[in-house]
Amino acid sequence: MLYLSTSKKLELIEGLKDRLDNIEEACTLAQLSDEGSDDLKDLYYEIAFLVEFIVSSHPLNEIFFETLSYPSSIRVSKGYKESVAKVESLLVTVVRQLKGHSDFESFLKVKKHGWKNPFLQTSGLITIELDYLFELITSEISNHNDFATFKDISGLLDAILESWYHALQSEFSIEFASDYHEFKQALGQIEYSYEFKRDYIYYDSAEQLRLIYNSVNPSKTSQNSLESLAESFIKSGKYSNAKELYSHSKKVVKHLKHRLTSQLSKSIVVDRFITFIELYFEKEVIDEKVLQKEFERFAFLNGYYPVSEAQLSNGRFDNIVSSEDASFLVEHKIFQGADADKLLAKAKKGKIQANIYKKRLEQYPNISQDVYVLIFTDLYSEFKDGISHLDTSNIRFHFYLVNLGKTKPSKIQTSAIIDIYELME
Repeated sequence: MLYLSTSKKLELIEGLKDRLDNIEEACTLAQLSDEGSDDLKDLYYEIAFLVEFIVSSHPLNEIFFETLSYPSSIRVSKGYKESVAKVESLLVTVVRQLKGHSDFESFLKVKKHGWKNPFLQTSGLITIELDYLFELITSEISNHNDFATFKDISGLLDAILESWYHALQSEFSIEFASDYHEFKQALGQIEYSYEFKRDYIYYDSAEQLRLIYNSVNPSKTSQNSLESLAESFIKSGKYSNAKELYSHSKKVVKHLKHRLTSQLSKSIVVDRFITFIELYFEKEVIDEKVLQKEFERFAFLNGYYPVSEAQLSNGRFDNIVSSEDASFLVEHKIFQGADADKLLAKAKKGKIQANIYKKRLEQYPNISQDVYVLIFTDLYSEFKDGISHLDTSNIRFHFYLVNLGKTKPSKIQTSAIIDIYELME
């Protein structure tokens, strides 16, 4: 990532503001118009212009695509996996109780058809019959057990129970009420955990904007069948909640502006340091202390104040780097050799140490949840699919492979590929 000057940041923020103002104006007109009107189409186009500005502007595009990749990073969290398993079990229990209810067949006669299908990937149908919906939930949920699907099903169950009660005035057992309440509570614990409060709402909004962008941009139309269905739905004009679309746009702009002025600044310093070291480090011996001192000097010259090797109980962290409004932890590791598995083990060791130090520093003033692990190596290496960050409980790890090998690029035949998700094991 290139250095981002204050003037460039202000230029990007002003660009975001201008496009959000246009969306707000289009939203106002769309709310006064009929569904499927040209004013609603204008709102789609204004949102598409916002996304086009984002994906064509560095580093907004990096932040946007990182936000869209959020589900793949959160799902490797041990705490998230445990919470999901609990929600999945409770959901299957609740559905089986509904199927076994004495009035279930009677309710099918009243409202069997027209229920939203949360498993479009499986059947390709937008709406399905209720008994088939229940069958899919019990048989397919383990293959689609992400938060978005759980949330869709939770809303469906609310609608089913409301319709069921109004149609038949059925009574439900205390056991069912208890299980249903526990399911909703467990789902709420995931939704309102630190990680979801911080990132999920932005991912959800970014995904909505991306689908609209694809739907009005023929060159961007997805080849994925599920996404194509969603895009067709938008093109039909049925996605007409203008106020909700404006809300999604505001959330995305807010997230981008926050990242431009906070966490992104930290990433810029780290990225610039890595570029500097890879270009100008000339020592034959890769020494951790020397490289740590180089990082401290570089951070200081870029407006941060580094504290190094302070004692924390029975250990010493490498660096805390502070500014007026934020502090973040940095761990440095050295790996020399040709064994990619040993390089992965070194990265895992850095993660474990940084995790311990971060927890001990929890009360440190303005300590960031972002932790940086720099691995200096003479083995040419890169992260699989370019994914180099991990979310765990209240910590986001950013891993960097700093290549200091002396082999000329023309002589490098292969690259060691490091799968970031293996660090979770």
